[in-house]
Amino acid sequence: MLCWLEEKIDEQNALEIRRSGGSVSVEDWCKALARTGELGPLKEQFPHVAEFIAEPARKRGEKRWKASKFSIAKLAADFARRIRRLWWDHHGRKNRSRDQISAEEFAVLICKRWFPRDAARLTVAKVLAAAKPSGKRAKKMPRQKAYLAR
Repeated sequence: MLCWLEEKIDEQNALEIRRSGGSVSVEDWCKALARTGELGPLKEQFPHVAEFIAEPARKRGEKRWKASKFSIAKLAADFARRIRRLWWDHHGRKNRSRDQISAEEFAVLICKRWFPRDAARLTVAKVLAAAKPSGKRAKKMPRQKAYLAR
């Protein structure tokens, strides 16, 4: 099952790369970085106009864009979501019985095989935590009312 899941996830990754075109010119890459505020590569690409290249204008109080850090737990959470979708497409079910390995456990195993150094401390609990929405726009769970016995 693990080898089959690895092949399917690898096929999905290759398909996504083919869909995106797979080839981006250096100029387009530099322009995309400049839109996010990283001006170095664009200035190196066009040294004759480097003095005129400036950061994009931001509104008052708007912070500079930062790239998100690579998280092996978020990658494993994405793998678990994709594994459940594969199970649904192939078997008509997305959950397994209690005595079988869960999608998160398979995701941890795949990450440990593909990224042994980064995933050395990866656990199922970290994958489940990374899969939960967080931040300002996360859906809040309703609070349960406490019933006090008098």
